[in-house]
Amino acid sequence: MNSFLADPRRTKRTVQYRDPEDVWKYIGGGKRLATDLARQQRVLANVALIEARDREERLQMLRLEATPANSTSNHRSEPLTALDENQSPPESKEPQRQKTQATAGTSPTSDSSSPLPKMPGSDTNEPESWTPRARRRGQ
Repeated sequence: MNSFLADPRRTKRTVQYRDPEDVWKYIGGGKRLATDLARQQRVLANVALIEARDREERLQMLRLEATPANSTSNHRSEPLTALDENQSPPESKEPQRQKTQATAGTSPTSDSSSPLPKMPGSDTNEPESWTPRARRRGQ
């Protein structure tokens, strides 16, 4: 630790205002205050989006663990309608995007049992024997 800061003779300096409202009247306050409020609103909106996304992920995990694959579609609409009522319109767009991404991954065209098409060329994945050789410059 810095010995200068640890000196007991050095007291903590605080600013004391005559009027408590003077705390909010800082230099450049007219310019910075609007920017600070806008930043705070952006942060709160991002927090709400992240919380909504986390809530949706938790619900999806619970659905996958609790129900078989056949009845997943029946339970999907019930919890989501409750979430949409509690959220504001900008927040409700994010879970809808996730639902479309989740359903796009489980489309009937992407059947995992069908093999991928063969690529032309050598399809042998057998190991090839080799021996290291010393090389000389110029050869």
